[in-house]
Amino acid sequence: MNPGAEGRRPRILHVIEPGSTLSPSGSDAACLWLRTLIAQTPALHHEVLALGTQNDEDHLLAMGIDTTDRITPVRGRPLHAASAVERFAARRAKPDVTLAWSVDAGLACQGARTHDLRLALVRRAIETGPKAVRARPGDAADQTASPGDAGPGAEGRGAGVWPLPAQARSREDIRTALEIEDHELVVAVLSDRPGHADPRVLIWAVDMLRLIGIPATALASSLSRTVSPARRMMAKARMGVGMIVVDGPLTELMPACDVLVVTGDPGMNKAPDGGEGAGVGSCVLLARAGLVQGSPVLALPQVVEAAPGAIAVSAMTPSAIVDQIVPLWRAGFRPGDRPIRAAPEARAAELGLPCARPGAPGGPPRDAGRVEEVCP
Repeated sequence: MNPGAEGRRPRILHVIEPGSTLSPSGSDAACLWLRTLIAQTPALHHEVLALGTQNDEDHLLAMGIDTTDRITPVRGRPLHAASAVERFAARRAKPDVTLAWSVDAGLACQGARTHDLRLALVRRAIETGPKAVRARPGDAADQTASPGDAGPGAEGRGAGVWPLPAQARSREDIRTALEIEDHELVVAVLSDRPGHADPRVLIWAVDMLRLIGIPATALASSLSRTVSPARRMMAKARMGVGMIVVDGPLTELMPACDVLVVTGDPGMNKAPDGGEGAGVGSCVLLARAGLVQGSPVLALPQVVEAAPGAIAVSAMTPSAIVDQIVPLWRAGFRPGDRPIRAAPEARAAELGLPCARPGAPGGPPRDAGRVEEVCP
């Protein structure tokens, strides 16, 4: 890796697809991971190149990630964006490292011959310690990286990048804007790709909760593929079920939620062993994000194994969700209860990134400041 020039911050070019994109490799969990990395490494100069449409760029902005530019791949395939990525890179100063956040983004960067390409992918199975690998021609699809396996009760294990969404708006501000009463227990479903979250499950779960006296309300995103049928189901609910539908991703609204249900794509719910396409790694990142901001998180057992503190549900069914929420309520959990949890810091060296040393812009002062190649 070429060290950053003396007297300037090392430049990192991130190429990423959000979960709203039509490409199957888009990931909201990767966006949260990136957002945390940017927030926790202010000594680095980050540039974010979005692969997708204007809606995808808006999605990234809604998740709190400022984009530098956007490229819309031909026929929706990031690999076809290589020429555009190369032109983008030619117009700007050469980055010290290019970090691609999906295999397809990595292939586009590889075709564009971007400088010092690394891949940072969310794996299905979470390993100890985040990793990044240098891409080699012809084998980008085999390169993987993983976030750290750290969390409540995980002391002594690798402290990796734990998505910690910045709370730009407080819980009170969000709930006021959504007209949510203080006593309402807000339940939401998070998924790596918003289209995979099924609010229909919440309709029946919330109906059962209200039937036994728990004032629950569902929160759903308009990006869900089943939000329209969910609206129609509300008319059949016995207890006047309330469902609030918002535009865009739910990640920014997590502080307003009291219980989070983390789910993956349909294949994950049918593959408890974490088989191909299960997306366990992405769910782990989402679960950790919910735990850090203080909400009880319900997830499948294979996710809970790598996200200590989450509550296991046997299946993503209304009855299984209710069976876990009722004991919480009877034990005294109420809307607004926010246990304080800490998140480990993101370390640039774990992703093979350069770091501003003392004396460099963004670092503590020192007599002979310079920029080293890699952080310790």
